[in-house]
Amino acid sequence: MGFNINFRSIESEKDIHNLVKFILGQPLSYNGYNDWVQRIINEFYCGYKQAILGLIDEVLVASLIYQNHKEFSRIRELKNLRVDPRVQGRCISQFMIRQAEMENRKNYDAVMCDIRSNKKGIIKLFESMGYEKLIEVPFYQKDVLDTVLVKRFKTTPSGILTPMKRKIIEGVAC
Repeated sequence: MGFNINFRSIESEKDIHNLVKFILGQPLSYNGYNDWVQRIINEFYCGYKQAILGLIDEVLVASLIYQNHKEFSRIRELKNLRVDPRVQGRCISQFMIRQAEMENRKNYDAVMCDIRSNKKGIIKLFESMGYEKLIEVPFYQKDVLDTVLVKRFKTTPSGILTPMKRKIIEGVAC
């Protein structure tokens, strides 16, 4: 594969179709993943979810989905990072993460994401970019831990991490 990588946001229905096909081709193994993928289609059309696409000759080789957090309006949430194995190791992930952080940055106090706890390399990548571990909880499967990471842009007087942690724990307990 070449290294002439272009990055852009979703521009068309075809982009959404290609993104869905791309992430289904690299599935995460948890119950309801395929259902989540089908739900995001409408969320792209209504503008709730955004994505950064990495393309080589118009072939999708990388993507990062992000959105406003549903509970915390001043938090951006990174949802799904994928890089084709043929182009891994080229700092594509870091570039897309940084772009998602910078997009309308003044509207956010922090960015968060969750990663399977056994994905140590990806967790280290986020930590190297200034993210800190908030909590480990079983989000998607009760016997598999996920690590929630947060990168703060501002420190607010009331803080943001304690309410987030409390909400996460409450959500998992349900």
